[in-house]
Amino acid sequence: MTEHYWGYTQRGRSKTGEYEVQHPRWQTYQVTDYSINVDFELSYGPVFSFLNNMQPRSVLLAEGSAIKVLKGSTIH
Repeated sequence: MTEHYWGYTQRGRSKTGEYEVQHPRWQTYQVTDYSINVDFELSYGPVFSFLNNMQPRSVLLAEGSAIKVLKGSTIH
């Protein structure tokens, strides 16, 4: 997730939009403890309710930055 330079979005029923995201490399840090306090179903809808009962496979802390999103294009 920290090295994510392309984004995609649905544009209509059969088209996909692609756009570039520019930012410097983000510094990451070791996580020694964490807690998750979110109701995924309430926040994102019923399709995500299964996340309420799952443990993450990995956890990271990243120092983010400002980003620049460039004008995209439509791909098929």
